[in-house]
Amino acid sequence: ILTEIDGDAAVVLSGTRERPQMVLTQSDIRQVQLAKGAIAAGIRVLMHEAAVTADDIRRVYLAGGFGTYVTPASAVRVGVLPGIAVDRIVAIGNAAGAGAARLLVDRDAALDAEQVIGKCRYLELSGSAAFQDYYMEEMMF
Repeated sequence: ILTEIDGDAAVVLSGTRERPQMVLTQSDIRQVQLAKGAIAAGIRVLMHEAAVTADDIRRVYLAGGFGTYVTPASAVRVGVLPGIAVDRIVAIGNAAGAGAARLLVDRDAALDAEQVIGKCRYLELSGSAAFQDYYMEEMMF
């Protein structure tokens, strides 16, 4: 059912026009579009900086709320994970909580974490011209 809610075009997914229970607004779609563009652009910048292609990536872990509620197939279909094969994506849920718990019970976990930290480097995306270019490209569905 097509309708308007607070001046915003909307589709009623459940309920009635008079008593909508679940709606999808034009603003909702725009927010998903912006988030999808930013995530995909960030991934493309990281791949560029690491000089790798999507085929070089063996595993992608989806964590947090994203990893809990978004299926790998949906993430690929929408374009959030550009060029990543679905069979290489693993949803792991609350990785931060699991990692913190592991640090509490496993002394070697801190050493593992330090090794990972030593391999990381900071990359500012907001000032990246490549990010801006990729962002514009990746906002399209």
